[in-house]
Amino acid sequence: EPDYQVVVEWEAVGQIVDAMDGVWFDVPRNMNYDDPLQNLHIHQEKGYRLLSGEDAMEVIRWRKNNGEPSGGDVARIPIQQDFLKAAISQCLKPEILLKAPSLVQIFMDNVETDLSIGNILALAQRAAGMDTEQDITFVTMPYTEAYYPGVSMVLPVVDELIETLNEGFNPYQDDIQSSDLSVLYRNSDGSYGV
Repeated sequence: EPDYQVVVEWEAVGQIVDAMDGVWFDVPRNMNYDDPLQNLHIHQEKGYRLLSGEDAMEVIRWRKNNGEPSGGDVARIPIQQDFLKAAISQCLKPEILLKAPSLVQIFMDNVETDLSIGNILALAQRAAGMDTEQDITFVTMPYTEAYYPGVSMVLPVVDELIETLNEGFNPYQDDIQSSDLSVLYRNSDGSYGV
């Protein structure tokens, strides 16, 4: 079990970016996508620039361009991870750390967490001087794609997942085993189980 959890509402990202006066980010490609049913329009130019909250929301929601096949939700994970690293790096600048109390309020209004405001402020204080390139690592669960009528899913590749967990996340002396996990799997008959 994780020590703490944080569930971020979409809207919080844009509000936090605006409260930080933007985030410098290298948009990896031109992004042009329109979905009138969702009133979703993403139009971002490739290149390193200062993103507003609205720009940031478009970048992290993008997963394909108009007329291209979709890479699904997993297609946006590397961009989201790179953006989060850029945002964290900017948050650690002294002029942003001075805004911590107002950022914490936006955070608390838009995030579901079991961290207290005191915990968040203490973590922000400890993070000062951290090197985001050396001290922050993102890991994506090893997966294989699966489909069920009307649903697209990912299933963990258990052997690779166990290796990832034991190398980077296991706080115990004994290795985590597959029997320690509850994972969704596909049976040979095409049904699914846990």
